[in-house]
Amino acid sequence: KKIIEPPTIWAKGTTGSLLGEVHIKDKEGAYELAKQATAEGFGIWDEATSNFREVHNSTALLVEARSITKGPFQSSQILLTRSRGFIEGADPDEVYNHLISPEGLQILDPSMDPKKAPKYIERFDWKVLGRMPT
Repeated sequence: KKIIEPPTIWAKGTTGSLLGEVHIKDKEGAYELAKQATAEGFGIWDEATSNFREVHNSTALLVEARSITKGPFQSSQILLTRSRGFIEGADPDEVYNHLISPEGLQILDPSMDPKKAPKYIERFDWKVLGRMPT
């Protein structure tokens, strides 16, 4: 008989925070939030595996999760999840370029109307800043 425990039980001992929601008033505010979010993303990838609990591990996919114990989402009891995987036969640049297109953004946010997405997308050459894991 298998007993399933909620993540709040099995992710005990993990810690961390996430940026809170921000009302963006102008382009400069959007740039600042993007800068903070990018730094946060790199920080999450740099976190030690010891601060995460393994959710799934196979040859093609590793999924880990940790608690959010600080910041605006502290009381939410949601988990932060990160994963690494391989899409066999896919070109990384093509996958990335698709995910940042209006159609690809709909994969990340199904509520987004792909016809309205271009209004909110501004193109940047991230490669100038270095490698960005996706």
